[in-house]
Amino acid sequence: MPSLILLAGLLTGAYFSTFIYALLRNLFLARKTGFPSIIIPWDQNHIVWMILSVPLRPKLKQWLPTQSFDRLTLAIYGWDNSPVRKSYMHVGCGRLEFWTADPESTTEILRRPGSFEQVGLVDMLLARFGHSLLTSNGEKWAKQRKIVAGVINERVSKAVFAESIQQTDGLLREVCSVSDHGTETTKLFDMMKKITMNVLSGATMRRSVPFNDTEPEKPQAGFKLTYVEAIKVLVKAIAGPMALPRWFLFGYPSFMPGFEFIRSLGHAVDEFPVHTKALLQEGRQRSRTAKDGQISRSIISQLLQASADSGKGEALTEEETVGNIFIFTVAGFDTTANTLSHALVLLARYP
Repeated sequence: MPSLILLAGLLTGAYFSTFIYALLRNLFLARKTGFPSIIIPWDQNHIVWMILSVPLRPKLKQWLPTQSFDRLTLAIYGWDNSPVRKSYMHVGCGRLEFWTADPESTTEILRRPGSFEQVGLVDMLLARFGHSLLTSNGEKWAKQRKIVAGVINERVSKAVFAESIQQTDGLLREVCSVSDHGTETTKLFDMMKKITMNVLSGATMRRSVPFNDTEPEKPQAGFKLTYVEAIKVLVKAIAGPMALPRWFLFGYPSFMPGFEFIRSLGHAVDEFPVHTKALLQEGRQRSRTAKDGQISRSIISQLLQASADSGKGEALTEEETVGNIFIFTVAGFDTTANTLSHALVLLARYP
């Protein structure tokens, strides 16, 4: 028994010594850069920490001293930057990271994609359904950028604008009808998410959904979720749970908290690529039967057309196409909904 305890102690010590070594190495490298450093003796990219840190944030704020929490919160997803420094080296027990909110530094970094490549963590979170513009490096990135850059054009912008007007009109009608009858609070932020999803659905698939649709779409036979429902689940899980393996998603105990969401995430991970490939097939069929000059204005159709025009050997693979559509919809939903919510607050404050 003592030998087993000693062995366990040695293995534990060896495991934690890797974090100490990483911290010392990062501190040495950070000092060589000349940038100011913020030392946080924690691995901010550890998968367990990424999953638990966000829900634990309120508790950590209660339990930890203010100074300790202010330092640790820089390692929690959702924090933008240090309140006192525009650029600094984030020295922790994982990777050495350079954080910046300086526009000139950001421009220079984006101008040199070959020198600043995406890390494996991005693949784990965003490349689950295939590599996209955000998860590629080198020649693959250049190929994808050339194709994707041609997708956002006047045709797509016109479709987005027309869908936005239709959805905004539905939003105003619903808000006015609620305000005229009763005193129930109107949840405008939820409406911003709804309008964003409807616009993205219309722009991506050219399937317009009325804002006040009282009969939601039902899943197809053999599916648990619709395409839009799958996207909504994936958006909620993008901060960490997306990286969980399939066996965990479907083996999660039913008596544990969050079971319904974890199980829905499992179905979303399985069904999203199937739904997307079906939409791609519809887009190809529509392109074959369309007359000259009558290309659909949807993002899917534009992406297929741009890929076909790129030439043999340069077209996107099926997985790359699915990966880029995932980025368009999920990343587009999150950023647009947050922007609209922020704009709504500013309009209320400065009418």
